[in-house]
Parts: sequence; structure tokens; C-alpha cells
Amino acid sequence: MSSLQHHSAQASGASTHGLSGSLSGELAAMLEAAWIPSPPEVLLRVISLSESDAAALAELATVISRDPGLSARILSLANSPALRRGRELRRIDDCIAVLGTRFVRTIAACFAVQAVFDDAARQVECDLSGFWLHSLEVAELARAIALASAPGGAEEAYLAGLLHDTGELLLLTGAPNYSGLLQTAGDEATLCALELQVFETHHGVVGSWLIDQWGIDSFLADAVLFHHQPRAQIAFGDELTRVLWVAHAVSTVSEHLPDDVAELVDLDADSLASLRAEARQRAASIALAMGITADVSAEPLPVPRNLAALPAATPLGEAAQSMAYAQPVQESLFAVSGDDELLLTVRESARILFGLARTGLLLCDHERGVLSGERIGNQSALLRRLEIPLAAVPSLTVRAVLEGKPLCSLEDGCGTLGVGDIQILRALGGEALLCVPLCVRQQCSGVMLFGLNAPQWLRLSRRLHGLSHFSRVVAAGIEAAREAKAREQATEAAVASRYRLRARQVAHEAGNPLTIIRNYLKLLERRLASEEQVPRELSFLDEEIARVGSILQDIGDVGSASTEVPYCDVAELIGELLAGYGETLFAANGIELSLDLPPTGARVAAARDPLIQVLLNLWKNAAEAMPGGGSYRIEVVAGVREGRQTLVELRLQDSGPGLPAEIWARIADGQGAASADGPRGLGLGIVLERVTAMSGRIICATPPGRGSLFAIYLPAAEV
Repeated sequence: MSSLQHHSAQASGASTHGLSGSLSGELAAMLEAAWIPSPPEVLLRVISLSESDAAALAELATVISRDPGLSARILSLANSPALRRGRELRRIDDCIAVLGTRFVRTIAACFAVQAVFDDAARQVECDLSGFWLHSLEVAELARAIALASAPGGAEEAYLAGLLHDTGELLLLTGAPNYSGLLQTAGDEATLCALELQVFETHHGVVGSWLIDQWGIDSFLADAVLFHHQPRAQIAFGDELTRVLWVAHAVSTVSEHLPDDVAELVDLDADSLASLRAEARQRAASIALAMGITADVSAEPLPVPRNLAALPAATPLGEAAQSMAYAQPVQESLFAVSGDDELLLTVRESARILFGLARTGLLLCDHERGVLSGERIGNQSALLRRLEIPLAAVPSLTVRAVLEGKPLCSLEDGCGTLGVGDIQILRALGGEALLCVPLCVRQQCSGVMLFGLNAPQWLRLSRRLHGLSHFSRVVAAGIEAAREAKAREQATEAAVASRYRLRARQVAHEAGNPLTIIRNYLKLLERRLASEEQVPRELSFLDEEIARVGSILQDIGDVGSASTEVPYCDVAELIGELLAGYGETLFAANGIELSLDLPPTGARVAAARDPLIQVLLNLWKNAAEAMPGGGSYRIEVVAGVREGRQTLVELRLQDSGPGLPAEIWARIADGQGAASADGPRGLGLGIVLERVTAMSGRIICATPPGRGSLFAIYLPAAEV
């Protein structure tokens, strides 16, 4: 029997188990605190790159995408409900862009500390070189096969190959005595059979279960689930499943490949053998570049090391361990930009360092005397709404804060859980509640909350010293963030105060010459009263100067609002403005003007000056958009009904090139109005602000080949 036939025959034993990809409750609970270890060479390289300002994101993504453990964790976090914004993320570089290099460094540093100091990690210490090289080879081969047969899915095929055996590492770190199965098995087919005997499932199902937690809508989890199924079943599978099955199967054999395997991916045996040789060469080159020594003939399994018994803990060793646990997160916590990022850093660090996956956070509001989760996003809605009085109430959470020490509901003498404690446990999940206060400098800033089970508590109870030190670093980070925010608010208040003072000074100083100019205009108007056009034109100048003065006065009166209830007839105002500006803005530029103004009913509940600002800004923009001439239509529609409200609609349409939709979208969202389209963008920002202040709304549309159309809806004045 050939190796490929042996592969299919052994796989047939797994064909009736775990096809749904689900795990028993007991095994899922075991794997809750499991992790996927990474080679130390990879972790060191990631930490080095993430510390370098010169390192490119693509280079960091390349290193991470060569390791199943880090790739799985990065994908899991970036696709979590707390961080995913719409689309699913399947590329490592996209995930890093969402998480940020500082957070990626924290993850890698936590894994490194765990590998060195965590007793559980040291007890399952393995030589991962053969496993790592096999995963990389299957990933490279799967991508090559996908490129040859279905180029669109190449990156997803690579990811499937990289992650296809991660279930082995989850079982190694989460299930008891799994290292014994690895030592007994010797090869992957035998390992599958042993897994089925002991766990009634196999590592393919476990890996698929892990990927399902990410909520990615793809065949990625299915491909991992079925990569040990018989060839006869795979022949009818989806494309990604067939690609991964073939890549995994042929990577474990050395003889000539039969045509019926190559046919699964529409290739011939020689072409597939050539792709395999190239993939092996690339994987070996990557291993050499990373400094990882791996025997290409080694079995693709983690190889447990025969370790001596762990030495007994000493006070000095515990102190060093506690400091090591806190170090990876210390820098990140002091640089977080908000409470949401704080919880994300705490949650992920606690998961890696202490195996605690169910995490919540309440902060002390000393003014109101309560513990509250109101400021913390990225956790359940119940925890965000929850408030617990900081008083002598029957509450394990409050006791932990008042006594300043970790308390667990599984401890003897912990007492009865209060209503708030039970609500927290329901939100987090788990059998028991662990409360760890966040205390620093005799001040408690909050409490970390963890849902856990009895085996987790048994393991964690021996590491409370390290957890307490970790909590002090978190508390220091919270206090540093609060102090930084207070300084920022004080700086903003000082800047705003100086701005208001300067604005009043500018308004006052500019008002003086404007008053003098207005007085001279009145004098000039009396002297030139015999000229027919001059008085009217001087009145326009006088009105514009008055408007400038009003604008400056508004700047000087920052924060004050007018109590005047203004009214203005839009049609009349347009007529007056066109008499003064129509010639210079439109006629002189070869722009044909058309009007449709109602004789009555166009009175709006809006002041005259801001409406003038809106019209002149839009008219000026339209004229500048048509330097070679064109047409401009102004239409006013009175009596527009919208629900119970009566509106006046003002429609302005030019025949220019049209305002790009993305520029208007940025202006409407308040994102960089000044830079969106130069001065025009600034003017449109003012238009939007003025219309909104008049309780109106504005719509911008760019019909194909018809320039820009602005429709403004203002509340009609009561008659």
C-alpha cells in the first residue's frame, strides 16, 4: 500500500467523527485556556521588527504569516466583534493595520514571556521545527496549486495550509497527556486514530472549531476540518478543501504522485510534483533566513522534550516571574489612546499570560461612589450598563476593591455572591468569578473581572503573585491615562480661552475701521444723491460691510447664541442679491441665469445674514466651476410638506463638471472640509454649518453630465 493510500485508509477512520466541526462541552472548556506556541526565532523577529520605526508593515506581515500560532492569534483578534468594522479580514497585513504594530508587539512579547516563565508552557515544551516546516510547506504548496488552478483563492489557500494542523497545538496546550499521544503516534495518521480513541475527535476538528470562533464566512474552517477525509469524499468538496487536501497529502510522501490525486486540482502528476519541489525549496529557504534548524525528513509533529522536573518556586523566582509578566504590557498600557484600547490590551495579555479568556473591567467612579463599566466599550452591553455601589454590600466584586486583594468565588469563605456578581458572571460566562482589584499608590481605580472554571482556578491560584503584579501595572496605566487626559483638557481649555480673548480683540479692532468706513459711505451717499445708481450701489457696500462686522462680532462672541427669532423671504432676498452680484458673478463670466421664484410664500424661519452667506458661497463656487461660461438655475419652491412640517425648498443647479461625491461625503461628515477641495471645500463647510444652524438640511447631487445640484430645505415661517 502506498503512503497516499495509507493516508486515505487511515483517514477513513475519522470520516464519521466531528463532521459538524463542533466539540464536546468538556473538551471546549479544556481548550478555553489553550494557546498555539510559536518558535522563539519567530517571536524575537516580530518583536524586533515592531520596535523599529524603519520596519515596513509588509515585512512584519511576512514574518507573522510564516507562523501558524501568531497568524491564528492575529486573525482571531482582528476579526473579533470589538475590532471588526464590516468586512472580514483574511490577510495578515490588513489585520496588523487594524491592530497596530504596538499591539502586535505586546502579543509577541506575551507569548515569549509565557514560553520562558509559565509552568504550563514549560511542561508541554516541544521541538516545533518539524511541525513549523511542514505547515509552511503545505501553505506554500497550497498557494502554488491555487495559483495554477484558481488564482483568485491563492492567499486563502496559503492561510488554510498554514493553519491546517493548529488543532495539534491547541490539544497540546489544553488537553492533559496529549504529549504522550504525540510520543506514541510517530506519524500523523496514527495520531488521528489515537485522538479519536481518547477524545472522540481529531485535531482537524479542533482546528476547524478554532477558525469558526472568528466568524469568517468562508470555506477555510471546512478545508481544515476535512483535510484527513478519504479521497473519495474530497472529490466532491469545494475548491479550497480539495486544494488543501492535495497539498497536505502530497507533502507527506516522496514517491511518484498518482494522477487521481493531481486530478482533484485539475493538474497532472508531474506538474504537481514540480510544485511540491518548489514549495519545499521555498520553505527551507525561509527556515534558513529565520534561523530555524529543521530536518526536512522529520515527521510533521510537535516533538515533546524530555524535561527534568520543574524546580520548586522561590521568592526571588516568583518576583522575577511577576516582573516578567507585567513587562510586555507596561509600555502598551502607558500609550493606549482610550478605555476601549485599554480593555483590549488587558484582555489579550491576560489570555496569553494567565489563560483567562473571559475578561471584563469596571472602573471606580469615586465622585458617585460606584463601580461602573460605562466608559469601557468592547465588552458586553450588560457590563457597560452595570453599576455597583462601593459600599458594604454583599458583593465579591466590592469586597475585592475594598480589601485590595484578588478574590475568587471558588475560595473557601468567599461568601454568597451578590446580585451584581451574578450579573457579571452571566455576562462573562464560566463556573466562577475572579475579581482582581486595580490598586496603585493606595488608590483603587477599578477591578478586572474574569469568568473561569475549577481547573483554571487550580492552576491560577499558584500564580496570584504574578496576577497581582500584572494588575498593578494595569492600574498604573489607567492612572497615567487619566492624568494625561486631565492635562490635555487643561491645555485645550487654556488654548480655547486664549482664542476667545484674541477673537474678541480682533472683532473689536476690526470693528473700528469698519465703523469709520460706514460713516464715510453715508457721507458720500448724501453728496452723490443726485446720481441714480450710486445710492443703491453704496447701500450694497454698506450692507456688506455691516455683514463683515456681524461675522467678526460672531467670532468675538464665541459660545453665545442669539435669542432672536428671525424671518426672511428667500425669493425677495435672491432678487436683492442678484441686483448687486448678478453682473459680476454670472453675466461677466458668460453664465446664463434662469430663475423660478414664487411671488409669495417663500418666507423662512431663518436670519438674513447667514442665508446671504449660504447663497453667496454657493454662487461663487458655481461661477468658479464654470470659467468658460455655462448655465445656472435658481428655483424656489414654497409649501413643501414633509410630515407635519412645511418647508421652503431652494434648488441651485450649475452646468459645470460637478462636485465629486467623495468630496461632499467628507464635508458632510465633517472630515477635513478645508482640505477636501481647497477654498471651495471650506466654503461648502460653512454652507453646511449655516444650513444646519437654521434647522435646515442640504443635499448635494451630481447627475451625470448635468453639473452639481444643491437642494436646501428650510422651515417655513409661520404666517
